[in-house]
Formats: sequence, structure tokens, C-alpha cells
Amino acid sequence: MTSRLIVDRIENDVVICQDMDGNEAALSVSQTDNVREGDVIVFDGGVYRTDKDQTKQRREKIIALQDELWA
Repeated sequence: MTSRLIVDRIENDVVICQDMDGNEAALSVSQTDNVREGDVIVFDGGVYRTDKDQTKQRREKIIALQDELWA
């Protein structure tokens, strides 16, 4: 499994993610540390944690694309 994933959604106790190639992966909530939808997560210290820098860059890119679309 890829060490860098994007959280697509959280259903009950399952975190549904996609890797950078678009492949889906399911993780137990217990394998993650306080993640939310849209976060870029990486495997670190035995759990998946939010990569804050990558998540911020990804969100900024999405907002810029939205701004272009609606401008």
C-alpha cells in the first residue's frame, strides 16, 4: 500500500482513501490519527497522520481551480 493517501470519506469506523494513482484503500479509524475528509495522509510511527503541508497545498490548488471556474 502507498504511504501517501488522500482521505475521500469516513464511513462508520472505516477511512476510505485513494492513492496518487486513484486506487482505493480502506483503513480502520484506529489506523489513523485525527484525519478528516480531503486530508493527505502519510504512514508515520505506526499510524496514518495528516501531512499538513501537502494538505494545505492541495486545498489551495483546489480553491484556485474553483476560482478559475467561477471567475
